[in-house]
Amino acid sequence: MNITITKPALQHFQSDWNFRSGDTVRIFPRYGGLGKNAFSLGIRKDEPQEIGLEVTLDNIRFFIEKDDMWYLEEQDVKIDFDEKIEEIVFPSA
Repeated sequence: MNITITKPALQHFQSDWNFRSGDTVRIFPRYGGLGKNAFSLGIRKDEPQEIGLEVTLDNIRFFIEKDDMWYLEEQDVKIDFDEKIEEIVFPSA
């Protein structure tokens, strides 16, 4: 399992979300709907407790807590920026 953050996504995090060198950013499952696909990924600045997976880019540490690894089911996480809709997206890695 890996976390991949594309260059456009990283640039968006830095310019629009104000993520800076030294920040720690949590990627986590969040409840947000009904039915089978009720969970999606969320992103927020946070301090790690027990890291399950991480990647550091431009000295920004992106991580998933060990207790949240159940959501990935052995899959990679890819984070990209879609210029057409101007939003962060999670395409299949």
